[in-house]
Amino acid sequence: MNNARKYISFILLLKKVVGHAVKRAELEDNPATPRGVYVSLDAVGTPEGSLIDALAHVSGVAAAGMIALAGGLLGAGGKP
Repeated sequence: MNNARKYISFILLLKKVVGHAVKRAELEDNPATPRGVYVSLDAVGTPEGSLIDALAHVSGVAAAGMIALAGGLLGAGGKP
């Protein structure tokens, strides 16, 4: 609902500045129109989660390597 209000207020502002209602096609065809790319919050959270996941895997493998180097068992029920 908030985006709809912003869009309507933007159109009204354009109408005041330009003097008539601006159609979407006029904005799309105008090379001076600012361009932007929408990035959702989910798209921002995915790389963050991947980084945290990678760090957890690296620390897990490092811990398993330390146990193996110390002569410990890596599998449950194995014989020393």
